Amino acid sequence: MWRQRRFAFNQESFRLFLQMLQSLGISLILTLTAELAFVFLIGIRRRKDVLLVVLVNIMTNPPTVILYHLLTGYAGCSPLFITLALEAPVIYIEAVIYKKYGHSIRRPLLVSLFANLLSFATGYFLRSII
Repeated sequence: MWRQRRFAFNQESFRLFLQMLQSLGISLILTLTAELAFVFLIGIRRRKDVLLVVLVNIMTNPPTVILYHLLTGYAGCSPLFITLALEAPVIYIEAVIYKKYGHSIRRPLLVSLFANLLSFATGYFLRSII
C-alpha cells in the first residue's frame, strides 16, 4: 500500500527558506530602486509607465534570482555565464512589454538594457563592499 509522505520543515530548511525570501526581497528592492531612478532620470514620469516598470520587475526579478541561486549553487556554473544567460531573456521580455504597453517609453530595448545594466552594476557594487 502506498503511503503518503508529508513534507516537514526542519530548522535548517526553514532557515534556508527565510534566507531565500530575504534574498528575493533585497534583490527586488534594489532592482526597483535602481530601475526607477533610471527611468526618472531619462524622463519617464507618466504614472502608468512607472507602474509598468514596477510590475514588470516584480514579474521578472524573483524567477531570475531563484534560477540564479539554483544554477550557481547546485549546477556549479559560472556566475557570470549564468547572469548573462538569465538577463538576456529578461531584457528582451521587458522590452517587449514596454513596447506594447509603455506609452512614454521610447526605445524600449535600450531602456530595458540600460535599466538592467544599472541594476546589475548596483548589486555588484554593493556585494563587493558588504
